[in-house]
Amino acid sequence: MRVSWLVDRDRNCPDAPVDLTLQGPVGRTTSVPCDQYEAVFEDLPGGDYKIRFRFEDVFATLEPIPITCGEEFVIGPYDVGECSITGCGPNSVGCNDDGVCGPDDDCTCADCVNTLQCGCDNDSICVPYFEPCSCGDCAANPACTM
Repeated sequence: MRVSWLVDRDRNCPDAPVDLTLQGPVGRTTSVPCDQYEAVFEDLPGGDYKIRFRFEDVFATLEPIPITCGEEFVIGPYDVGECSITGCGPNSVGCNDDGVCGPDDDCTCADCVNTLQCGCDNDSICVPYFEPCSCGDCAANPACTM
């Protein structure tokens, strides 16, 4: 099971790690640097699992996720920025074509293609600041149809 997260792009990851606790048929805990943006739990038996995030003062326990033994399962990315696990609103700022995906770029910008800080949440709502054009949510976004 691969779990990923993102931090608001207008702020850097602090020294604090992201702590993940997997609850289910087997329990596992890991702490990884915030700027690693993902953690992988391997060799899990099938069953229902819950994942608990802890990042600075942000806590969240995700709904149970049924997985099949040996299945590659990707969860996230979840926003662990300064707003909340549920996100920070649109935050759209446009594009600064300087070759770097930064806080002055939406994820729909060319500078942000295939970057770790941009990911899909598949909720049928395009949030250009966080989601790239490769997300189904953003396929019809004007920035993605040019």
